[in-house]
Amino acid sequence: MKNDILHLKAADFFNAEFPFAAMRIHTENVSPLWHDHYFFEMVFILRGSGVHKTLSRKTPIRRGS
Repeated sequence: MKNDILHLKAADFFNAEFPFAAMRIHTENVSPLWHDHYFFEMVFILRGSGVHKTLSRKTPIRRGS
């Protein structure tokens, strides 16, 4: 499984002048690729629900989580 993990780099998302990034992702019955990174990730659910998966647990998420 280790070879299936996508290693994300901060330089691909942020720059020194604005070290934040916002992305809008819509998925239906799709499981994103396993990934890791050395930066913080915040997820805001606008509507619907899902599961946030890490290597150690699965956490149900929904609007307001």
